[in-house]
Amino acid sequence: MVEQIVIDILLGFVIGVSLGMLGGGGSILTVPALVYVVGQSPQAAVTASLVIVGANSLMGAFMHRSQGTLNWKVALVFGGVGMAAAYVAAGWSKVLPPTALMVLFATLMLVVGLFM
Repeated sequence: MVEQIVIDILLGFVIGVSLGMLGGGGSILTVPALVYVVGQSPQAAVTASLVIVGANSLMGAFMHRSQGTLNWKVALVFGGVGMAAAYVAAGWSKVLPPTALMVLFATLMLVVGLFM
């Protein structure tokens, strides 16, 4: 139990640093960590990553706002459209088999990696 809490704290720290410094990488790190290290199902990991990444992103946004590097117009447009899409896609994740979710997630990681 204590060992798992230490692992969770370390993973949370790494994900927080990634989001705070780079502005990204949260779900790419969070979902595999929750599935393969913590042992959650892909559906539970995707759901938890929404909360985890959202909370970390909100904290990072506060810091970047205070530094004057937050473009509100872009953030609100992307955020609004993204929230609507996330709402619809959350329903899809309930009906997709866990293997399909992980294959889609891995494909997304590969495509993003190729364009970096």
